[in-house]
Amino acid sequence: MARRRRLGPVAELNAWPGYVDALSTLLMVLTFLLLFFVIGQQLLAMMLTQRQHKLDMLDSSVNKLQSSLAQSQSADRQKNSQLAALQAALADANRRLAEAQAQNLVNGGAEMVVIDGLTQRINALTQQLQGYADALNLEKNAVASRQGLINDLDHKLAQVDKANNLNKYQSKFFAELSQLLKGHKGIEVAGDRFRFQAEILFPPGSDQLTPEGVREIRLLGKTLKTIEREIPASTPWVLQVEGYADRMPIHTPTYPSNWELSAARAITVVKLLMEEGINPHHLAATAFSSYQPLGPENTPEELARNRRIEFRITPP
Repeated sequence: MARRRRLGPVAELNAWPGYVDALSTLLMVLTFLLLFFVIGQQLLAMMLTQRQHKLDMLDSSVNKLQSSLAQSQSADRQKNSQLAALQAALADANRRLAEAQAQNLVNGGAEMVVIDGLTQRINALTQQLQGYADALNLEKNAVASRQGLINDLDHKLAQVDKANNLNKYQSKFFAELSQLLKGHKGIEVAGDRFRFQAEILFPPGSDQLTPEGVREIRLLGKTLKTIEREIPASTPWVLQVEGYADRMPIHTPTYPSNWELSAARAITVVKLLMEEGINPHHLAATAFSSYQPLGPENTPEELARNRRIEFRITPP
């Protein structure tokens, strides 16, 4: 009896290592989640840097083309001036020829030598004038081609600029959503998209959201609504909701194939986001069935990974 009393406090003290292990495990999980979030932010920053580099290259190309266009326009003005001078010379030669012909009618054939000389000069001026006109037309065609290229590059620059602005808001949206859903299983950020495993949102073989799925989508909608107010009206965008399935076939009256199931799930999510107040002009539902797997599908875990709903903000 005395021996048991002596062991009692020791047994109570032995519970502390278990608490320490639990706290250590919790700290490791939190550290892992923080590291995952930091890596995601770094990847997004790299993507933005690459897009900015492309924008700088396009801007440089536009500047070079504009400089070339200015030089071509200057050459056109010079050629137009030369063409005007030739036309004036030709008009003067024609006038002198008419005068010489009129004088020849009065004085006879004595002026034929003068007329022949004027005629030769007129022919030479006409040929020279035609050569300048042909060169000017070629130059105008080249200028029009350069102008078309400049307009195309300006359009591409505008698209890149809009994409960069959109990426800024997408990064903010994903950052806030990642913070809110931190620790939720089956949810991850992958590059430019947010990914939910289908089992979190839907029962197997159904497009009806589970209570947990409704909570998750409403949380996403609330975050998106905040970002929606910040995006300028001049920046077109849509939240694309993409439905994916695994390779296992489905044959039911409601879903004859995985196409119908993946499409119905994406549409269900879009409808709930509309109920949460998201402008339907900024929503799109797409389906990929089983044709865009993330990897092999040889185990139940791999099959489950390919059953998913993904979100990404893109230009329309």
